[in-house]
Amino acid sequence: MRLSIQSFSLQKAGNKPEEYEDAFWPARQGTFEGNSFHFALADGATESSFSGLWAQMLVYSYGLSPLTPRNLQQRVEKRGQRWAQRVMAKPLPWFALEKVQRGAFATVLGLSLRNHQDPSSPGGCWTALAIGDTCLFQLRASELVARFPLTTAGQFGNTPLLLSTHAPSNRDIWARLADFEQEGLWQPGDTFLLMTDALAHWFLNEVEAGEKPWLALFNLAEQSKSTPNSFARWLDALRTSKAIRNDDVTLLIIRMELNEISTPD
Repeated sequence: MRLSIQSFSLQKAGNKPEEYEDAFWPARQGTFEGNSFHFALADGATESSFSGLWAQMLVYSYGLSPLTPRNLQQRVEKRGQRWAQRVMAKPLPWFALEKVQRGAFATVLGLSLRNHQDPSSPGGCWTALAIGDTCLFQLRASELVARFPLTTAGQFGNTPLLLSTHAPSNRDIWARLADFEQEGLWQPGDTFLLMTDALAHWFLNEVEAGEKPWLALFNLAEQSKSTPNSFARWLDALRTSKAIRNDDVTLLIIRMELNEISTPD
């Protein structure tokens, strides 16, 4: 398969770039060819300590090898222990240590794309795993054909499901792991949009109003090639008009190309 990747991210209005608590994988952009690819987004919960680090660890783990319902508990608990080791090695005041002991929390969304095993058959399959309200949308011929894990704007709330570094906090998640995975098929020309909750909520509000918000995102993606700050300006305007909640925002645009890259002899 041949695909292109574009990524966009911005911290909350009024925050410094280093206060951005989302994370995404991969960091690279451009056009690539291969038999499989892995993508991930995570949104660290501001109320918990060092949640940005936890988000980074989750997307890095998925990027190396996908998280699945079969390996999620073991992998998360192992990463949670590493998070604690890294954080506790820092010189922290007593009140910060108390908060650290409660753990960090984050949503996570992972997407894996694979070719069909038959090389004569174009397209392939996708598998996604999601804990929380970071969302995936699949487009085909400018129509929305898949949305996961949330499907309506009304499903967003103030208490999304979160993965924690504190193992006991994940008991409810381990009890229903099969609920967090979805599969589908992709065709050349499809586009996947992965976005954290504030942007996903805006996106579904627009869909429910009869709009096609992906067209605005595609236009921004094209503008960004010549005007790098176009996404930030567009997002600032949405925030000013209260059309979107003020939160860290991350967007990945993954386009499945129609033609394969020719390889030199």
